[in-house]
Amino acid sequence: MDKKTYSLILSILLSAFALFAISAQEGFAQSYTLTVINTGAGHGTVKSNPSGINCGSICTGTFAKGKKVTLKTKPDNDSSFAGWAGGGCTGIDPCSIIMDSDVTVTATFDLKTPEMSLSTDELDFSGSESGKKVTKTLVISNIGTGNLIVTASVEGEGFSIAGKSTFVVKPNKSYNLKVTYAPSASETLETDTLATQELAPGPKESEDIEPSAEGSADQPTLKLETNDPKNLEVLVELAPLVPVAPDAVLEFKTLVNYGNCSDEATTGVEEIGQFEISFEYLKDKGYYNIYCGGATCKGVTEASGNFKCPNGCTLVYKQTEIKYIIYGELSKDKSTLTLDIFHGSEPPGTITVTCPNIPTQVTPFQCHTENFMFPRVKMPFVQGAIDTFSAAGYTQTITLSRISK
Repeated sequence: MDKKTYSLILSILLSAFALFAISAQEGFAQSYTLTVINTGAGHGTVKSNPSGINCGSICTGTFAKGKKVTLKTKPDNDSSFAGWAGGGCTGIDPCSIIMDSDVTVTATFDLKTPEMSLSTDELDFSGSESGKKVTKTLVISNIGTGNLIVTASVEGEGFSIAGKSTFVVKPNKSYNLKVTYAPSASETLETDTLATQELAPGPKESEDIEPSAEGSADQPTLKLETNDPKNLEVLVELAPLVPVAPDAVLEFKTLVNYGNCSDEATTGVEEIGQFEISFEYLKDKGYYNIYCGGATCKGVTEASGNFKCPNGCTLVYKQTEIKYIIYGELSKDKSTLTLDIFHGSEPPGTITVTCPNIPTQVTPFQCHTENFMFPRVKMPFVQGAIDTFSAAGYTQTITLSRISK
């Protein structure tokens, strides 16, 4: 081989080697690095397709230029995926990246957190009648992302919870907690009102619903202990149970032994009337007080009599608007009614006297000449109960009718 030919072959080989070296260098530069950063209070795994990323254990991978890499997440049971950042990835759906440069992507995981919302901040038992079972419902909703665990307990005599005292409410679900009050026939719940806590539906800051510091052990409350970090303990007021006030009608019938038309003849004048009475419960005193638009009940009676005297004369007595004022109380168990009856002022009535051969005479007259208090009445508060007593020339009969309890 001559020198010229050798030089030509050597030049071709050197050119080929240089071309190979350039191609090899360019081929190395076609691969790029994908880095995934796991962050947040929660926990989870990010994997790639094709394989190469398995983060938490492997958080970097190398992929050829132009390669499409899809990242998917798998949160742990106690966590949720909050979203992507970087590499053009957003939202919570799987993220696809075309590898044309080195890329860093951040995946954020949050802990699942429950949050409690109540349908009301109190269970109102007011107006319920003592002696009868009453059930109210509190709707507990979970507007958070984690399972809400609730333990409920009642502080208050006669109250109970229907069903489980500890239960789980899944996210976006509700639980109907039923609270029952079953007093005895004579039991009445007496309590002051707790300060109302604001816990309306929707996200709230913890300071809005801190447990009330007011109240005491004898005040009825429903306590909810939860795993909600914003509402670890919530007190729900059980509004006071106030017995329904009864009402009744008192029928008055009085026989007044008056009509002295002679020493030998005494006859009766009948006085009748009806008094509608109602009551209000006095929590501080523990009984019902008569209340008819004021502190007492007022009413009127009418008296009349028609009788003959031994001398042949006829006397007709008539008087209207005889005024009475009634004070009284009904025992807490609605068994005994105590009355103080006061006879007040009255307009005069008339006595019409008709005698043989004598012109008829009409004379003003009052059955009661002065105000006075009747003897105290104490009688059972039952339909048709009657109390009768006599004093100072009259016999008083009081009958209870139309009782409403």
